[in-house]
Amino acid sequence: MAGEPQFRSATQLRADFAARRISPVEVMERVLERIAGLDGKLRCFHAVNEAALQAARDADKAIRNNETLGPLHGIPFSVKDLIVTAGMRTTRGSAIFENFVPDFSAPAVERALKAGAILLGKTATSEFGWKAVTDNRLFGETRNPWNPGLTPGGSSGGAAAAVAAGMGPLALATDAAGSTRLPASFCGVFGMKPSFGRIPVFPAPAADSLVHAGIVTRTVRDAALLLSAISGPDERDRNTLPDPCDTKFWDATPALEGMRVAWCPGFGGLPADPLVMEQCAAAVKHYQQAGLKVEEVKLDLPDTSAAFRTLFQGLFGAQLADALPKWRERMDPGLVEMVEAGRKLSAYDLTRAGMARSAFWDALRKTFETYDFLLTPVAGTLPFRLGCDAPEAIAGMPCGFPQWLGFLYPFNLSGQPAASIPCGWTQNGLPVGLQIVGRRFQDGALLRAAAAFEQIRPWADRLPPLSI
Repeated sequence: MAGEPQFRSATQLRADFAARRISPVEVMERVLERIAGLDGKLRCFHAVNEAALQAARDADKAIRNNETLGPLHGIPFSVKDLIVTAGMRTTRGSAIFENFVPDFSAPAVERALKAGAILLGKTATSEFGWKAVTDNRLFGETRNPWNPGLTPGGSSGGAAAAVAAGMGPLALATDAAGSTRLPASFCGVFGMKPSFGRIPVFPAPAADSLVHAGIVTRTVRDAALLLSAISGPDERDRNTLPDPCDTKFWDATPALEGMRVAWCPGFGGLPADPLVMEQCAAAVKHYQQAGLKVEEVKLDLPDTSAAFRTLFQGLFGAQLADALPKWRERMDPGLVEMVEAGRKLSAYDLTRAGMARSAFWDALRKTFETYDFLLTPVAGTLPFRLGCDAPEAIAGMPCGFPQWLGFLYPFNLSGQPAASIPCGWTQNGLPVGLQIVGRRFQDGALLRAAAAFEQIRPWADRLPPLSI
């Protein structure tokens, strides 16, 4: 199955199209067949683009006419339903926006389309992306393709499950507390939160300093290809970075000799399932084969859980408090609680949280004066059962929000690039992700480090046990 069109990487499809070994139409037909056969079970999509097949025909015609092609020409991609798409419903997983059809697209969508990619549809999210599983009252629960009785994580669970299940090789996502990296780990694909500001975000979210654009792909080189097409400054987002991102490394072996890596399995005493730690610890050893100097460390960092909770609640309080009188009964009860808590916060609370954030960065940046990369588990837990907003316990220890995301949200506070690399599978066939965190703005270096691991332990040919 791995060599079939619906499971080929974007970079492989790019080469196949150029050599005319296969056409965009053949690929799109197989991907749409996959969606039709499996999405009723997995619920990865909120909507499928009815014009996708015609767009593939147009892409095929352009190839046959020897036209100048963009770097993503003819490649299917999906868009998380929090991200606006012109002429296509963007519900944000909420009854509030059930019938909202924007007349413009987010910058990342615009750029992917300009590069020649073909929009497949909108992938599932929790309501406004508020929680790290993927369900909402409009569309129900999204399921994990490795075990449909388990969650794919969230809030970009639709994106990660779709890529894992052969429903398109590229996906645009978001990440405010791990919403790209956690589902990538739970679904056995590559997920990256680039440096804050690397990919422009518009419209601006309420707490724009937490929310990163994210990408989910089959391979690291696919991520580099997509990132090179959609990153760069945009006047609509005052936070975008002015410099281009160096991602053009896929024709060479990544050179990493001499770089230093800090492996921090506990990251402040966080609990972790022994099965997760077993896979991550084994994967870390492979980094030494790539020429990296790996050292296990214990980091003395301030606890940011209270500060992050305040900032996160403030995001939803500011965004949705005015909607409560009309929409409360049709909203996720957990989201209502988040909004209620957020609208009670004072300027003092938010300023104190901001100060704690600054203190955290001041401590963390010193680590990156010594080390080029930091490795941690993506999550302390394996995928858990559907119907739960969070794991009941991790390694026997109860933990609430945001502690169970403690390996993830700190790097939304710091704005650093961070990615989830599929590093192994348990005996029960569940994927485990290793998180790699890079220095601020060094997205290309992070991708090279991830690609080095992928060369040693490739994962793209391992597919979930689904068939149609």
